[in-house]
Amino acid sequence: MKRTLTILFGLLLGIFLILSFLDKSDYPLEKRLWRLKKQLTQIARDPKAVPDQKFEDLASRYKRLLKQYPDSKLLPGIYFEIGNIYALKKDYAKSRESLQEVLVRYAENKELCATTWLVIGSSYEAEENLTEALKAYQKIRSDYTLTEKGLNMPLYIANFYMRHERPKERDNTLREAVTFYKKTARENPKVSIGFNALRLLSTTYLIMKDAKSAVDTMEQILLDYADSDFLNVARVDIITKSINTISAVQLKSLDIPIGIYQKFIEQYPNHRINPYFTQMIKALQALKEKNVSIKPQSQP
Repeated sequence: MKRTLTILFGLLLGIFLILSFLDKSDYPLEKRLWRLKKQLTQIARDPKAVPDQKFEDLASRYKRLLKQYPDSKLLPGIYFEIGNIYALKKDYAKSRESLQEVLVRYAENKELCATTWLVIGSSYEAEENLTEALKAYQKIRSDYTLTEKGLNMPLYIANFYMRHERPKERDNTLREAVTFYKKTARENPKVSIGFNALRLLSTTYLIMKDAKSAVDTMEQILLDYADSDFLNVARVDIITKSINTISAVQLKSLDIPIGIYQKFIEQYPNHRINPYFTQMIKALQALKEKNVSIKPQSQP
């Protein structure tokens, strides 16, 4: 979990450093941040060997930047780095103080706040305060439901229970996730939220070892989003490989994927992907005639 926390801080800062290249007015600040980042990277290599005062000195230098550049778009990244310094020091309370500033100052940015709560929850988990960690994750699920982190949170919480050997709560959370993703997909058709809800629903079914429902959901993705930009060639390839493997290995049936692709061609006779499905049907029928089994593949 401590490694996960460090990665989350790194990803958050990366977002704001990338933004700096798009805004030349932040260039002087960006240069100073890179210099400080080098020092922070050195500390992160072996934080146990670093004197406490060195953490404080580096945090103070970041705090001075907050005062010197009060209008910069990079301010959230600075708060994150201050939080990262104290997390490396294992002073998680001070780390969270810096992150709370993000929640107060950028309350309107739901994606940013959801990610901040995830880091806060991870910090509680790092110090084994599971009650507060769970509260943070549940807040993301309830208050930032339709953000990227909010959509993923039911599965994240299920994984939280699995990490801490609480199988009953995990199973309950997975069942709640099924209800949530179905509802979200139904209420947000033809948009990215609905698409991602179905994708996460199929993943949930796979975790629950409900292979038939997982394949049915993948079929729904193909049919409901056939004309959308979300269903690009790469995603179609991933979905079809998943359908083929799960159907053959777990459901012991090649007729299922053949039927799905035939149904797609029938509903969308002029679709650009039909030649691909036509070849797929021929290949599956040949395998069926030869009674050839398909080896398991890793699922997306």
